[in-house]
Amino acid sequence: MLTAATDNIGITVARANMAAAPETVSVTIPKAQLAEAARLAAESRRDPQAVLEELVEESIRMRRVPGIVFADGATGRRARIAGTGLEVFEIIDIYKQKRRDWKGLKEWFDWLDASQLRAALEYYAEFPGEIDARLGVDERAAIEALWDQQPRTSPSAC
Repeated sequence: MLTAATDNIGITVARANMAAAPETVSVTIPKAQLAEAARLAAESRRDPQAVLEELVEESIRMRRVPGIVFADGATGRRARIAGTGLEVFEIIDIYKQKRRDWKGLKEWFDWLDASQLRAALEYYAEFPGEIDARLGVDERAAIEALWDQQPRTSPSAC
């Protein structure tokens, strides 16, 4: 249980090697931030430990790649380009469609400045598995939508 009266709590942090077992460390969290974490956990009906782990992970990622923020999406929290509402995977999707052409990407997203586009590319370079997984989910959903609209195209129709 997370309470604002607690100053020291144990949190689990994953090592760089994700196959390694997590290790527990003791950290001091100011009461105001602890209360906010407890509020976030209650609002999302999630375990406080999971919320704290998510906050730590997102904070590390935002420091590693300036210009990135995280926001709730339909399938969980996602990396976005600060100030745009665009998710990183959306920019990377177009980047791949443009055959990784910087000029083509800048023309497609002509309202974004170069630093915003670079943030998306840097985030992808740091966390390709996350973005590729997101793109794969979207591709699968698009294929299934096609099958729903045109059942003869489905493999089960053969």
